[in-house]
Amino acid sequence: MHTVNSLLRHAAMLIMTAALLVTGGCSSTDSELMELVPASAQSVIVTNLPKVMDEAGYTTVPETLPKWITGGSDMLGKDGANALDLAHIVTFAINGSNFVSIVKVTDESALATLATNAGFTRADSNGYTVWKGTDADIAVKDNVALIAPEAVAMAKMAETKREEDGNYTLWKGVTEFLDTDRAMSCAVCVEQAGASQRGQYVCLALNGNNEAASIDFCMMEADGVKIKNDGVTTMQTDFLRYLPRNFNAVAAFGVSPKFNWDKAGEIIESIAGGQARGTFDSVFDLLKQCDGTLALAADGYTLPTGSPAVLAMIHMPQAKVDSVLRNVIEQFTSVGVPAKMREDGQTELTIPNMKIYVGSVDGYLAIGTQPFVADQNNSLTTVFEGQCGAASVQLETLRTFSLNLNYGLDLRAQMGETDTNIRVSFPGSNERPMANLISLMSLLI
Repeated sequence: MHTVNSLLRHAAMLIMTAALLVTGGCSSTDSELMELVPASAQSVIVTNLPKVMDEAGYTTVPETLPKWITGGSDMLGKDGANALDLAHIVTFAINGSNFVSIVKVTDESALATLATNAGFTRADSNGYTVWKGTDADIAVKDNVALIAPEAVAMAKMAETKREEDGNYTLWKGVTEFLDTDRAMSCAVCVEQAGASQRGQYVCLALNGNNEAASIDFCMMEADGVKIKNDGVTTMQTDFLRYLPRNFNAVAAFGVSPKFNWDKAGEIIESIAGGQARGTFDSVFDLLKQCDGTLALAADGYTLPTGSPAVLAMIHMPQAKVDSVLRNVIEQFTSVGVPAKMREDGQTELTIPNMKIYVGSVDGYLAIGTQPFVADQNNSLTTVFEGQCGAASVQLETLRTFSLNLNYGLDLRAQMGETDTNIRVSFPGSNERPMANLISLMSLLI
């Protein structure tokens, strides 16, 4: 069950990470700045910082706001907008490099004053006006500032990459998606595009208001054609009957035999790193047997404890269900774990501090820490019905995870053939949803 618990934790982190990286036509200013971004950039983020501030309810930029959102402009203090066009910040990263932010300079004299007051020192180099700081430099040329550690060296590397690969505006569809009419947008390259203009990019978009943050994302080719979620199918909601009433976190997907689990692993690794990929790979062979609905659920409050309340239901051919059940039971009993057959046909396995229940339930391989008992009533049916994938997390408080989080979480996600929408709010919070997301980001990243 440790594997299932870890998978649930990483699934929650993936949802949060996605929510926190996010946000088509593209403004002329953004297009000009993206001409300075190499076509081979691994990720590109476009930020409208005043809009982020407005939607988060900030009057000043908090220290917790990451540099890839502010573009490093916060190093100049609260008056950065007097010198830089903060409504158009383009930040990019090339494999193995730091983030580089590009922003237009609106007043070089004001920039000089702000940089000096912030402790930067003037050190011009290679035709750039350079302000060197402790954490990053500001290199200015042709009324454009590049903000990064060793900014001149990064500018030269980007120039070389553009000469070799062209600039990012080659990918017209992705470029149009990166729209500063939203607070922030992001495109992450999964498969590099080439002369054929295909490639694969994870594109994310964020909008916020006083009620909730709404996050939309999809897979896209370089020319803007959305990629269907290949191998997914409309899920069945019969698994919801077996959710215990205390379970407040659930995610499910409709999976066909054509589903590309290798590609799913690559996407997980590109977004959440190698540890999340390792967790995924540990259950890879089991997931490949799924031919219908895959569901994971938990009592979220128990996840940080040593006795998590979780379940997994994987629909597969009955012969596979029977085979996997035999193997699971044999593996446990071979190391001395007692196994008891229940009247309902489920097997109870007793391990230290926990009981595990496994069985064949309505064509699903079912594994959980509570017996599977059908309950016809579940309010989440409307969230999951008709979707290829969906998730719901409803927690009255997040203090279980951090004493600093004195509010709850209400997250609803729905995935169709090409597009996914996530709506998240924070009951009990006096701050706007965007501000809460930024606070969570400072804990997770």
